[in-house]
Amino acid sequence: MSTDAPIVLDSDFVSSFAWVDRMDVIEDLYSKRMIILQEVMEELNRVPHLAARVQLCVEKGHITIETMMAGSPEALQLARFHESGRYGAGEASCMAYLLYRGGILASNNLSDVKAFCAVHKMPLLTTPDVLLQSYEDGRLGVKEADAIWGGMLARRRKLPASSFTEYLATLKRGGGH
Repeated sequence: MSTDAPIVLDSDFVSSFAWVDRMDVIEDLYSKRMIILQEVMEELNRVPHLAARVQLCVEKGHITIETMMAGSPEALQLARFHESGRYGAGEASCMAYLLYRGGILASNNLSDVKAFCAVHKMPLLTTPDVLLQSYEDGRLGVKEADAIWGGMLARRRKLPASSFTEYLATLKRGGGH
């Protein structure tokens, strides 16, 4: 069993990889560390082929589905987040879960979660972080990372540059996301 912190997947993050049929990228890096909450699965179920790709990862043991128990501290926090009207269902459930269980939030919805993670000193993992780690580990070459990045942009995923190559150049210049 891994002693690494669990990674709680938000729908925008996991769907970025599902849209381009590259769930293998996150499987290779984080297998058995990834958790998807039932509330996030319900969001994904609105796009059946995305949900099916995630469900296949669950069946293969790469991702675990978790449900918040009614009345648990995290479920009560989720209700408070819902009442605020500030967050989407997926982000709210991930943040509520992580407040009480700990771990890493995997999300691209920076407008909703970046400040939350900073305030609570919670690690945040984004799609560019994953592609960069895969590249640095030698799992992906630049051309393959560019192709994945381009596929995500074509599916209207928000990324901080027009290509992975451009993102690398931004990082080398001291930029970032």
